[in-house]
Amino acid sequence: MHTLIGIFEIEAAAGLIAPHVVRTPTVPSPGLGALLGAPVTVKLELLQRTGSFKARGRRRSCCR
Repeated sequence: MHTLIGIFEIEAAAGLIAPHVVRTPTVPSPGLGALLGAPVTVKLELLQRTGSFKARGRRRSCCR
C-alpha cells in the first residue's frame, strides 16, 4: 500500500533534517544533457558529510 505525502509533511521533514545535513548545490551537466538531448541538472549529494544522499533518509527516520 502506498501513502501519498503532502507538502506539509515534506516541509516538516526538511525542518527536522536541516541542522544535520549539508545543503548541496545543483549544477548543469552538459555531458548528460548532450547524451539525452535535453538540459540536465544534477544534485551533488556526494558533498554530504557521509558522501551520499542516505544521510537525509536516515536522519528523517531517526527524528520521527
